Amino acid sequence: MSKLLILFVAFLSLLIAACSSDSGTPASEPSDEYIEAAKDAVWLAKLTLADLPSGWTVDYDQDADDDDEDDDILLTGECAILNGDDPPGQIAKAESDELKGPGGQTVVTETGAFPSAQAAADAMALMAMFGGECSDQLLKVLEEEFRESFSESGATLADLETQQVAVEPLAFPAVADSGGFRIKWSINLRGTLLGGTIDAIFWQEDRLLAGLIYMAPDVDPAEEEEIVLLLADKVRKAAETLPD
Repeated sequence: MSKLLILFVAFLSLLIAACSSDSGTPASEPSDEYIEAAKDAVWLAKLTLADLPSGWTVDYDQDADDDDEDDDILLTGECAILNGDDPPGQIAKAESDELKGPGGQTVVTETGAFPSAQAAADAMALMAMFGGECSDQLLKVLEEEFRESFSESGATLADLETQQVAVEPLAFPAVADSGGFRIKWSINLRGTLLGGTIDAIFWQEDRLLAGLIYMAPDVDPAEEEEIVLLLADKVRKAAETLPD
């Protein structure tokens, strides 16, 4: 898996896991029954190759790169809450394989389970920071990551004539109360224009918080909506398996 995709999957994991221990009244300790049910639920919610149309594949080479500690996010100030490992509050999470589409698309999904709907809502609220007050820091991180990935590809920075990276908030009307951010990038490599879009979409389903990253040279809105709705249906059904 490319260094940039590792970075975005890290964003996904951090956002879904982001439930601050000092926000609101602490929830009671979940029962062993609930913890086991939560583990099963997030597994059921994973998007799989079998869910997608023919032509999609799985990138089985991703595990070799996933342990790269150099890809940690390093934000500062009030945005530092989005750094580091999973904060307290999340009970279980499951991430999909890296799914590759026939047109160069990449999709990764992750679902996290929380002890209460309020804990999941707190995590959802933190998610908005990436597209809001932390967007400037995120932009700087992304610009640096693009430059490093470009250099590691074997090219020289002298070949890179222009580089543009933009971050903007993203809502997805097809899923109620969803949010996220869109990253658009482009480079001019000695007259050759390259670019793409990365969409990070998140939503709450009771005590579950789901996220999807969709990367493509050119976003197909109809395809993206179909995949998001497919995941939303799986997450809804998974949430219904959780005990009261």
